[in-house]
Amino acid sequence: MADARQVDNVRAKGKAHEWLKVAVPLLLLAGLLLLCVGTPQVREGDVAGVVMSLPDRMGEWVGENIPMSEGERNLLPPGTELARKKYTDGRGYWLVCTIVLSSADRRSIHKPEICLPGQGWSTDSGQELRVALPAGGSLPVMCLDISRPMPRSANQPGKVRGKFIYWFVGRDVITPHHWERLFRTAYDRILRGVGHRWAYISVMAVETAGFQTDGVGAEEIDRIVRGFVGRLAPEVLRPDLLGARAIQ
Repeated sequence: MADARQVDNVRAKGKAHEWLKVAVPLLLLAGLLLLCVGTPQVREGDVAGVVMSLPDRMGEWVGENIPMSEGERNLLPPGTELARKKYTDGRGYWLVCTIVLSSADRRSIHKPEICLPGQGWSTDSGQELRVALPAGGSLPVMCLDISRPMPRSANQPGKVRGKFIYWFVGRDVITPHHWERLFRTAYDRILRGVGHRWAYISVMAVETAGFQTDGVGAEEIDRIVRGFVGRLAPEVLRPDLLGARAIQ
């Protein structure tokens, strides 16, 4: 009798397991259908949090346009906007500033950790920083320490290092975190029926110490990029965002 009961129990558990294998996917599918039916039609926003025009001059920095390349034009989804300048100071040191404004296609923007290796750069470390703004408050940004091989001479290997600072700007929010941008995008599209145009702002600067006479080293480059970003933010961010809670 005991053996028969054990066999019945095993069969019952097996049937329950088979039922769950069928029921769980059906429940998930039903939930997805309900979510799709209940989600309002997404309307694409036309208000950006940035000005898509980099200044020609900021103090000692003089900008020179770098147009979108043919490769970038083929890679980025239609409707993506790009503004980029190479800025040079009075002694000849330069850095590159870029703004990418997404189209309705969310592939316009991705983490820099994805594209930097394709350009030969390695990401050594990263941390969130607060950059002081001229009118008070601070801007949250992500700062990556980057490097790539570069010979110092024909027979002397070397490595050039630099800083890559970036942050994301939505219609009414600023964040240095890619995950937060994705979360807010999904939240707005599903619950509010709005697809906002996100902007991705970056500043890249490299150390020149060891490669040039009186080159810029690690400590000085940190001071340079912080000062540059502090000047840049009021020029490219919507004025009402500068007073937003997100950047206090």
